Amino acid sequence: MKSTITHIIANVSRVGNLTKLATGSAIRDFTVLKSYGSPPPQILHWITCNNDGAALGTIGQAACAGIFRNRNEESLGCFAVNLGIENAFYAELMGVIFVVECAIQKRWTHI
Repeated sequence: MKSTITHIIANVSRVGNLTKLATGSAIRDFTVLKSYGSPPPQILHWITCNNDGAALGTIGQAACAGIFRNRNEESLGCFAVNLGIENAFYAELMGVIFVVECAIQKRWTHI
């Protein structure tokens, strides 16, 4: 398997599916989290990573990507990888593997 990792650093803001917030448990979860106020000291150094993988069709061109953010939602870096002809499960799994590899490379222990 030959893959190329492209590192991109950008100043981006978090975006989401607003229709999901309007109904269901997501708004309830947000209200519960908001009620805690300031985060406890032990999570101040945590880094979040949002990643995804996808394939075109059952088996087709596949890719995965992810973005790392600190507790202030500032971008710490991203990755995007073209995986060639694969399925969606493989793309999702490789996305998680790349997250772990990037975290190890950067010596981030709280993901």
